[in-house]
Amino acid sequence: MKDKTDREKEAYDNETIRRDTYESVFSATRAFYFNYVKKKMQEMAMFADGKKVLELGSQSWYLLLWKNGIVPSDLTCINISKVELEKGVERARKTDLDVEFLIMDGNHLAFDDGSFDFVFGGGILHHLDYDNAIAEIHRVLKPGGRILFHEPLGANPVSKITRIFTPQARTRDEKPLGIKELRAINKSFECENCYEQFLSVPGGIISKIFFRNEKNFLTRIAYRIDRSIDKHLPFMRPFFRYVIISGKRRETLK
Repeated sequence: MKDKTDREKEAYDNETIRRDTYESVFSATRAFYFNYVKKKMQEMAMFADGKKVLELGSQSWYLLLWKNGIVPSDLTCINISKVELEKGVERARKTDLDVEFLIMDGNHLAFDDGSFDFVFGGGILHHLDYDNAIAEIHRVLKPGGRILFHEPLGANPVSKITRIFTPQARTRDEKPLGIKELRAINKSFECENCYEQFLSVPGGIISKIFFRNEKNFLTRIAYRIDRSIDKHLPFMRPFFRYVIISGKRRETLK
């Protein structure tokens, strides 16, 4: 019987994930969040410049680091899927950045303790055995090392419904993060989180019925309300659709 890691590897090696419908449904929800997220992640990723860096994944480095002019002293990318890893290799051939690509399970990092200054990934933690992966990331980071992850949250009601009707868009084992997971990572890292897309989710979906341009009246108002909710009603943050997790390694675990 295949375990979770084998199933994830098989799904991506066989390219059975189909996200076109899912992405189309949500395309307008990020209309006014695109620049917000890009700016936030760019600011948080600047720490990686000139540092020894590990990506859990194999393609996020291109947009997050390379496109922002952030050049690590060493960059290692890992992926359980040979097919996904090769996509990163192809991208690296179009740049002059020296990247090491390795087939590796993110739940079991084959690196010595304190090997990296910065560990990051895009939409990867919710595919892993969460607690074990966090422990491994903490182990391979140097004292003062930092993390940066962009992850889906599981409590947004519209997202929940959409996931039910688009099972082909994900593997059976992936699990969006919740309050429990956010609290767990804060035990190992001093985290500063940024949240995106709350009312922008229904607002963006509805707006596609009435507007051709995704940056329209509904998405603009939803975005502004979202930012106000994030600022004044922090207890609502777990109901947003995504979270950017930026954290510094704790030397003493909570």
